[in-house]
Amino acid sequence: MRVYIIMLLLVLCTNVLTYAQDEYILSGTVIDKNEVGLLGAKINIKGDNDFPIITNQKGEFKMLVKGTETLEVSYLEGEKKYIEIARQKTIEILIREEAVILQIEDLNIDDNIE
Repeated sequence: MRVYIIMLLLVLCTNVLTYAQDEYILSGTVIDKNEVGLLGAKINIKGDNDFPIITNQKGEFKMLVKGTETLEVSYLEGEKKYIEIARQKTIEILIREEAVILQIEDLNIDDNIE
């Protein structure tokens, strides 16, 4: 009987350890088309908007994820990008930021302002 109880405890402990290994830390970088890290990109698990992760000045982030999930990545007011991860430890995400460039002639500036 004693051996049976010990074996049962070992099986239960193994299941707990296996479950704990499903979560891991994902490290990544969000970059633009020039491979420059983007500060302030927002990353979260798709469907979970409670606690988004924001990239640092180098575009880097770290977050706790489970085995396979979908990341939702956005930068400024641009469209969202969805990326499926499958046990990846590191990831590099390319965001094509839409820059608005104002030309001097497009601005309506009065030359007579003193």
